[in-house]
Amino acid sequence: MADAAVIGVPDPTWRQAVKAVVVLKLDAAATTDDLIEHVRAQVASYKKPGVRRPRDAGLGISRAW
Repeated sequence: MADAAVIGVPDPTWRQAVKAVVVLKLDAAATTDDLIEHVRAQVASYKKPGVRRPRDAGLGISRAW
């Protein structure tokens, strides 16, 4: 993993939900299911991110807010 960020996003049911943005290293290989399994083993159920979209390693994560 090259970078990761966990943020809150609006949710119609819970007011806010957890979203994780993960950027893999260029030579790394992991599926979305691999990452979800890893998170499932590490955190409580209500803390698991619900949005699952791959992110290109070349894009990175902007923390400029």
